Amino acid sequence: MNKRKQLSNTDIDILNALSVNPFAKNEVIGEAVHAATKTVEGRLKALREAGYVTKEQRLPDLAKAGVMLRYRVDISINPRALKKSCEEGPLKALADRTTNPQQRLAWFLRDDLAQRCAGIIVEEISILLGDPADLCATVLVPDHSTIFDFVTEHLRSLEEIESTSTSHVSWRLFRDPEKETRSSLPKS
Repeated sequence: MNKRKQLSNTDIDILNALSVNPFAKNEVIGEAVHAATKTVEGRLKALREAGYVTKEQRLPDLAKAGVMLRYRVDISINPRALKKSCEEGPLKALADRTTNPQQRLAWFLRDDLAQRCAGIIVEEISILLGDPADLCATVLVPDHSTIFDFVTEHLRSLEEIESTSTSHVSWRLFRDPEKETRSSLPKS
C-alpha cells in the first residue's frame, strides 16, 4: 500500500512546518497551515501513529511521506576564483549584504542557483572552519536524481567551487530550547 496517498495536503503542510521548527506549538503550526489547533492536534496524533512523526520529538520523516529527501553537501571553495567572482563576477552584486566572500557564495547558492533548479530547497548553509570543507549546505529534494543533477550540473560547474562531497541525511536530533536552561548545561 502506498502511504503517500493517505496523506492530505494539511498533513503535508504540517510535516513541512515541523521540519522548519519541530518545537512549534500546535497553535503556531495551525496558523502556518491555516488549520484549527484541534485539527493540528488530531492530524499530529494520526501522523505519529502512522510513523510519519517520531513520538519522542515532533520530527517529521519527510522522505517516508514522499515529500522531500535531505542531503548534506560539503563544499570546498577555490579561493582565487571566489575572490575574482566577488570583485568582477556574479558575486559582486552581493556586496551590499557582506564583504565576506564565503557569505556571498552562500547567499548566491541559496537565493540564485537553487531558484534556477526545479525541486531544490536549500534549507541552510553553514560556513565551516577547518578541513575538509568550507561550506556545508543542507538541501531538500524530491528524489535522488534531483540532488545528483544539482551537484554535478550546477554546483560543480561554478568556478568558485573546487570540490563537493554529498551525503544523505538519514536522521537528525534537535535540542529543545524550551526544556533546556543554563543550569542543565554541562559544566566546563
